Amino acid sequence: MQAQRGFSLVETLATVAVLLSGLAAAAAALVQAIRLEVEVAAVARSVRLARDLAEELRALPRPDSALPGTLAGQSPEAACVSLPAACGAESAVRDLLADWPLRVRSRLGPAASGDIRLAGEDPSRVMVYLQPRSSAAVIELQVAP
Repeated sequence: MQAQRGFSLVETLATVAVLLSGLAAAAAALVQAIRLEVEVAAVARSVRLARDLAEELRALPRPDSALPGTLAGQSPEAACVSLPAACGAESAVRDLLADWPLRVRSRLGPAASGDIRLAGEDPSRVMVYLQPRSSAAVIELQVAP
């Protein structure tokens, strides 16, 4: 009897099955990597946006170096009663806070949200909360010197 050459149908099917399972695993890993890349990009955009806000708030100091009262929820008029020279900074902070939700949605998408609040007892710290899509990036900003 002569030895047969080539592969049997069972060997070929087994090889194809192993190859397909390997390709499926690689595709699943690729999909996961792309999903994580999108989430990391959203967090990076959030951090950049928060840094932009921090720099703008730092550029608007009151003449007495106090934290703008508008950040604590006061009206600009009430916040600058004690120091009339601070009225410009207080008004600019009010405008910046009014523009903040629009910026968040325009840069991070319509499902994104953001909030700015004082951080507890320390009046020189401000918390900026950003939630891009499904993940949340909480960034704490030091806005007063």
